Amino acid sequence: MADFQESLRTVARDLFNLEINTVIKDNMTARKMPDPANAILDIAQIYATKLLELGVPLGYAFAEGDPDFQKPLKAWSKEAFSYDRLAVGDDTFGRLRWAAVAGQRGLENLAADDRIVVERITRNCDQLKSLLRRLEDSLKSAAIAGENRRGLNEKMTSSRSRSLLHLDPEDLTVLRKMWEVGVEKVVMQSVIQLDGDVITRIQRRYAEQDQRHVFEFHEKSVDMSVRFWGVMANTVAVFLGSLAGVFGGNRNPTKAPKVVVPENEER
Repeated sequence: MADFQESLRTVARDLFNLEINTVIKDNMTARKMPDPANAILDIAQIYATKLLELGVPLGYAFAEGDPDFQKPLKAWSKEAFSYDRLAVGDDTFGRLRWAAVAGQRGLENLAADDRIVVERITRNCDQLKSLLRRLEDSLKSAAIAGENRRGLNEKMTSSRSRSLLHLDPEDLTVLRKMWEVGVEKVVMQSVIQLDGDVITRIQRRYAEQDQRHVFEFHEKSVDMSVRFWGVMANTVAVFLGSLAGVFGGNRNPTKAPKVVVPENEER
């Protein structure tokens, strides 16, 4: 019961603000996020690929033992890197994190956009390390701690469960955002707070008149998200109001106030 109530609080807290990102990329797979364990390995692979593209020698970062991450990047050995070294565990993201930090320090002429992405990798790896440490018992129970992609797929094939790792709603939301955004460059972002404050960030080059079509697309995404948020907020409010009435012994609980989203005004 306590877990259920905490999940409800998490859902309600997530409705306090709305974040809309617009990303421009060259190609996309248009696939849904897989089970959490595979999503974690997807994120590790995406981060590793980006760091390799930027020139970080990951072979050294994932060498056996404990590499000296205080060494200047130029002094790192250039042995080959294998994606099989990426595993479900905090060690993988610890190594990726330090590789990203070394890249920030040692990569010459790192473009501003890429520097932001590398900083995101560093920050997200810290979060994933913390998450995986909290899930240590669950990973061991599911026998997937330290498994790479091949081992994980073998475990999933032999398991009756579609997912070997179960996350609470808050952790799943964080993981989903990391998986969705990856190492893409966010060109526009709007954050809408419950009190009505709206903050929109736009990369300078996309604020020019010749990029108006991108801004209009972002504007439509914001409008659609606000309308969907209104429906979700109303649903959760009514559900929580009804639930409170049931547990309070009221057979006819008062309905929660409806959230009304006004139609667009003509411009």
